[in-house]
Amino acid sequence: MAIRPVFTEIIWDSISQLDVSLENKSTWTGSFIQDESNAGNGGDGYANLTIDSSSTWIVDGDSTLSSLTCKGTITDEDGNTVTVKGSDGTTYVEGTSDYTITVSSYEA
Repeated sequence: MAIRPVFTEIIWDSISQLDVSLENKSTWTGSFIQDESNAGNGGDGYANLTIDSSSTWIVDGDSTLSSLTCKGTITDEDGNTVTVKGSDGTTYVEGTSDYTITVSSYEA
């Protein structure tokens, strides 16, 4: 069976509760977009991503996450390292890609 990559955007808001894991040699191409346009009064929502040591996230746009735990690889489509910054301005990973991932918490 052929394994095909998945290309997608995951759109979330403050009323979403997302826990996404890339594991077992997974590769995902996409981005996480926080869009509050349908969240009403909001809530305590989150979008968390965990990447194990065998897996890869190929970022295709600026992304926003609540939490990112990365033991694997994060690059853009050209293989450039993607910048990971905290919502408080802390730079966790200084990349060469045009894309940035903004997080509330980060663990490498």
